[in-house]
Amino acid sequence: MSRAEAAKWVELWMAYPMVSVDGTLILEAAALGERFQISHFDSQILVAAKRLGCELVYSEDLGHGQKYDGVQVRNPFISSS
Repeated sequence: MSRAEAAKWVELWMAYPMVSVDGTLILEAAALGERFQISHFDSQILVAAKRLGCELVYSEDLGHGQKYDGVQVRNPFISSS
């Protein structure tokens, strides 16, 4: 991908709410990961989602139906019926 293409993608993403990865987020993610025995990067996603007020995250890597500190996970490949 060229730098110009990458810049266009970043500009598109900037239209959506974002959370900065700061020291507090990393510490919260470490605690969440330890509590639920999940990867640090999955924990960061969940902490960022909670900061943005998300109640639902789609993932095939985390437990379907599990709530992680108020954020529920749904596996998009599992039928909900």
